[in-house]
Formats: sequence, structure tokens, C-alpha cells
Amino acid sequence: MDRARAPAVRTRVVPLKVWEQILEPVRAEIIEAMRALGPATIKEVAGVLTRVPSSLYAHFERLIDLGILIESGQRQLTRHTEQIYALAAHDFVPEFRGATTRAVGAVATTTALGVTKSAVRTLRSAAKAGMLRVHPPNPNHGIIHEIVWLNAEELSELHAALKTIKRLASTRKSPGGRRPHLLVAMYMPLAGSARRQAAADPARPARPARATSVTRRPPRSK
Repeated sequence: MDRARAPAVRTRVVPLKVWEQILEPVRAEIIEAMRALGPATIKEVAGVLTRVPSSLYAHFERLIDLGILIESGQRQLTRHTEQIYALAAHDFVPEFRGATTRAVGAVATTTALGVTKSAVRTLRSAAKAGMLRVHPPNPNHGIIHEIVWLNAEELSELHAALKTIKRLASTRKSPGGRRPHLLVAMYMPLAGSARRQAAADPARPARPARATSVTRRPPRSK
């Protein structure tokens, strides 16, 4: 069997504990590589990730145990047989139903750390290979880091834009003459004291200063 069928399940909701384990940077890269390749061998995935195949075996086994990967067929070669693996679904999302605020925060933080580690490794590898271009007409990377003030309507627009980016990314999972790129997008509320936020917001009236009393000492007698 040369190629197995792609997974029939579009999106699978996974428990938070499973989500945290698949966010390990190498496992996350494996999942993304297989979304692009479809059913593939460990050697093929390693080629996309520029990693040694033997470094991926343990991660494949763990992803199978978690129900993220399945053994979907075999490829008969001249001297041996290669195992083909496939994703159990096209995409995976965490199950937040019934989760506490603390649990949501922990998962969001773990997700951001995993994504950031993967982005740093990818950028470092591209820089080492001399692949990064910044000059027109074909710059091939960009980084945005901004602190912005958004009302509820603007925040909804930002969330909708992120969903649009996600839909576009989901339709670009095969080469088709294109080059692979890593896309990372995040937004989050900025925590801080009410006093600091009020000071930064020109539209918010400042609190009146507290009255202070000053006790004057009598002059020393000479």
C-alpha cells in the first residue's frame, strides 16, 4: 500500500491533558508536517522537519498512544517494509467546556510557549541557512509586536481576522509549487494594575490627589 486515505474526521476535540502533551514542540511540528504531507512515513516527516528519523520514533509512539496518529498502512520496499502513519483528524482543538479560569490560563500559556519555541527554532534555522529576505519585492518573513487599545467591537474584528487567517492557512497544506512557511498569530489581554492602565488611558479622568498634611517642627531655640 503506497498511500492511505486522509482522515475522515475534520476536527477532533481533545481533553486538556492531551492538548498539553501534543503541544510539545517536536510533536506539534510532526502534526503540522503531516497535515501538509498527508499519510506519511517517519522518514518523510523527518525530511520536512530537517530532523534525524530516529529522533522522532518516541514522539510518534506517544502521539499514537494519545489517539492523534494512527497506523494507516505499509509500503513494501526492496528489503524492508515502511510503516505509514496518518492523523486521526484534520485538526485538533482543546476541550474548554467546564474548564476553570485557572485551567484555561494554564493551557493558553502552555500553547503560547510551545508555539513560541517552534517559531524560534524555525527562524533560527532559516537565518542559519541564509534564507531570510527583508527587501522588496519578495520579503519572506515578518514579525509584529504591538500594544494596542481595543474596544469590544474592535476585539471582535481582530478575532474574525484571526479566523480568516486560519481558514487561509487550512487551504495551504499541500506544496503545489509553493514554499513552506510557519505562520504564528496571537493576541491576548494585557494585565496590569488599574492605576497604571488609568494613567495610560487619556480618555479616563484621573483620580483626585489625596490631601496630605504636613507637620512643621518649631524652630530650635539658640
